Amino acid sequence: MAEETVWGSMARRSLKAKLIGGLLLIVLVLGGVGIGSYIALRSVITQLNTMTETTIIANDLIAPALAIPEQLNQFFLLKKDESRQEISDNLAILQKDVDLLKTQVWDEDGAGLVDSLANIIQTYRERIDEAFNYLDKQQDSTAAAAAGDGADVKKIGGLVQNTIQGFHERSAEVKKTGGFIKDTVQELIATELNYYRKVKAMLDRRLNQLGFLILGILIVTAGLSTLLAGLYLTKITGTISRLAYAAQRIAAGDLRVEDVGVTSRDEIAILANSFNKMSENLQQLIGKIGASSAQVAVSARFLQESADQSTRASEQIAATIQQISLGATEQSHESQKTVDVVNELLAGNEKISANAGRVLETSEKATQAAALGNQKIAGLISQIGVIEEKFGAIQTVTDSLRQRSDEIGEILGAITQISSQTSLLSLNASIEAARAGEYGRGFAIVADEVKKLAEGSEQSVIDITQILEEIQRLSEQVAASILAGVKEVKNGNAVAQEARVAFQAIVNTSLEVEQQVKQMTEEIQKMVGEIKNVEGMSQTIATIAEESSASSEEVAAAAEEQTAGLEEILSSASTLSRMAVELRETVQQFSV
Repeated sequence: MAEETVWGSMARRSLKAKLIGGLLLIVLVLGGVGIGSYIALRSVITQLNTMTETTIIANDLIAPALAIPEQLNQFFLLKKDESRQEISDNLAILQKDVDLLKTQVWDEDGAGLVDSLANIIQTYRERIDEAFNYLDKQQDSTAAAAAGDGADVKKIGGLVQNTIQGFHERSAEVKKTGGFIKDTVQELIATELNYYRKVKAMLDRRLNQLGFLILGILIVTAGLSTLLAGLYLTKITGTISRLAYAAQRIAAGDLRVEDVGVTSRDEIAILANSFNKMSENLQQLIGKIGASSAQVAVSARFLQESADQSTRASEQIAATIQQISLGATEQSHESQKTVDVVNELLAGNEKISANAGRVLETSEKATQAAALGNQKIAGLISQIGVIEEKFGAIQTVTDSLRQRSDEIGEILGAITQISSQTSLLSLNASIEAARAGEYGRGFAIVADEVKKLAEGSEQSVIDITQILEEIQRLSEQVAASILAGVKEVKNGNAVAQEARVAFQAIVNTSLEVEQQVKQMTEEIQKMVGEIKNVEGMSQTIATIAEESSASSEEVAAAAEEQTAGLEEILSSASTLSRMAVELRETVQQFSV
């Protein structure tokens, strides 16, 4: 259970952490081996240093031990305090070196020799003190003997001789003890050298064992590291190889690859899972693109066909509008001719009115409101609606024109009757003038002029009637063309499928004619009033014809704009269809 927990924890670590952990483990093992080797070598070096220091310290005991007897003789002969101080210093050196030897000599034989050496040095010190005490005592005795009254030279000489002899005896003991110290030190050095020779042999064996142990640890560590690294790299490279194989299949267009399975939770697992997710998303994406490309291709073909039909319909509408514009222009010219004829007729009747008297002016109020609200809606549907609205306005104007032409015909009929009555009155006037004889000659001249005027008016009415018939004929042609144009516009709306007619006829033609006649006594004044009405109506007809021509031109321009827009739509639809086919061919390269 604990092992599974450890491996589970390692599996959850990242690839970087695993590599760092492995390297850290190797470093720790090698560091432990290095530290162990250092400690072992340090122990060996410490023991070798101890052996060397022991030999040096022991050897240093010989020189002070041999120097002290000479210094003691110098003190005895010269009585210098420096010699006594040097002896004291050498004794301190001997004691210090012995104490150091006690701390560094561990073997039993060497420790015994150090203890013996310490006892000898202690004896050495006692004998030196004894010599100093002896000299001090003898010096005091000699000084006392020399200081007394009647000093005995022989006695003093005997004391001196005894002192010298005693000092030599004691000096010999000190020198002998110094020799013991030298011998003991040399024995100690020999014993320690023998001991350290054994120790060195033992250390050599330990170093050899340690070397083999370190070599074994290094070999085992290198073997385990290589084995574990090989297993781990084999696992990683296996996963990467499967990923590379799957990636090659996807690159070749085969998306039917199986998921790459992994058991770890490191970056390789993240890479494999991400690759599996990418492959799945790519399959779904290519599938959706394939379905969408097919739908786009069908929609592009349908849009191309619809745009083609709309373009042909717009061209037909433009041709029809052009014909309507030509008819409206011709109608405008004919209406202008009618106005000219009516003006001539009005001028003649004004002469009659001047001769007959002042005719009460008739006020005419004629308001022609033709407001075409042209709202341009964006796109193809808006243009077709505008064309249909223009056709409706033209049809309304044409109907109004036909109605006004009928009214002009009625007025011309009334004028014809007035002309007939005027001719009859002129005939009656001529008869009465003939009866009157000489007195009726002036009246006969007036009657003859009236007859001529009536005949001229009748001829003018005939001319106006012919022009009016021509206008009516052209109006019927315009009406027929408008009906054909309306039919084409409706066909265009049917082709566009989404167009709807938004046409509201804003044509309110109101003509208020108020004729206030206070006195209508003569038939000629009635004829003048009717001719003025004819002149006003003719002017209205001309205005309507001009407006019809302008509206036709606007409709033609709108049709041309619509045709250009449809051609752009047709071009875009062709491009879209081609791109949809290319996209579908590209998608078919993948196997989903």
